[in-house]
Amino acid sequence: MARSTADFAGQHVLLYHHCGHCLRVMASLGTAAKAVADWIEQHKKPAWLITVTPVLEPAAIADVLKSKGLSGALGAKDVANAENISTNNILQMWLLRPDGRLQMADMNEPVKSLEAAVAANPGVFRIPVSGLTAEPVIAAWWRLERDTPDALKELTMVSKKKDSMQEPVQLVVDAAQNAFDSAYATVTDDLSGYERLVHLAKRFDGLDFKVLKARMATMRKDPTVKDELKARDVWQKCQTMLLSPKPKDQAAGRDGLAWPTWSRRCPKLCMASAPQALRHQPRSRLRPWLTDRGKARNYGVAEAAIRKPRLVPRSLGEFLRRFAERQSLA
Repeated sequence: MARSTADFAGQHVLLYHHCGHCLRVMASLGTAAKAVADWIEQHKKPAWLITVTPVLEPAAIADVLKSKGLSGALGAKDVANAENISTNNILQMWLLRPDGRLQMADMNEPVKSLEAAVAANPGVFRIPVSGLTAEPVIAAWWRLERDTPDALKELTMVSKKKDSMQEPVQLVVDAAQNAFDSAYATVTDDLSGYERLVHLAKRFDGLDFKVLKARMATMRKDPTVKDELKARDVWQKCQTMLLSPKPKDQAAGRDGLAWPTWSRRCPKLCMASAPQALRHQPRSRLRPWLTDRGKARNYGVAEAAIRKPRLVPRSLGEFLRRFAERQSLA
């Protein structure tokens, strides 16, 4: 699931940049980082802990989160290494506040940093529900708020049963529907909008998506979006070849991503799709790997907030090389 700062709008995010080689800082994931995650879970605050490392692969990050008891946290691989993490710079903590400001967190007392920030600005939930008193319903709502897989499906099924839990559960389902409707209303009719619809379909799985599916089908017929999807498919195939153990396939992948080759083989995509691709991928976007609850995901953080902005890619080849460093295969 691709994410960006828009997914955490109005919420607190503690970025725990750490070295994957240092045993001491890796051990801190089970102490300092776990204390932050436990505080969020215990008090059910609109806040996230995201561990970020430039060296570990997604599967390894998922294993670390599981072994350290960080089931409610997210983990990211930052291939760009924005904080220059190494054995000489083993730990950096930043707090992204609901208003979008970034501040340094106290590395000795990260819980106190987050607690003080929440006290100053409580933040907002993505699926706000008021009036819940039953603990099972509150727990179910919290799983939905934290994007637990199948949480909304389970709630939808319970809301159809005529018992004492039906009414409060229906409040949660209605809140999810309102959140979906608000997000759906802002979707644009381009590739970024299409990708947003895919994201919404995964996040709100359990609702009626007849309108969403019909819109996606219509967008796939749009010439511009169709070309963009073709360009993305070409990039994914080239990226797959780059990951091959065979040197011949790797060379073919590099050749496929080269601007002259791309322009020769896909002139229409170069003329029509490349400019739109450059527009819909913000210059300030980071796309390191993300893992959550043992599943590989993708995560984006606004680069402008944590490092100097980069120059606009001068060619499609340069854009794709940068894009390949930040985005996982679909």
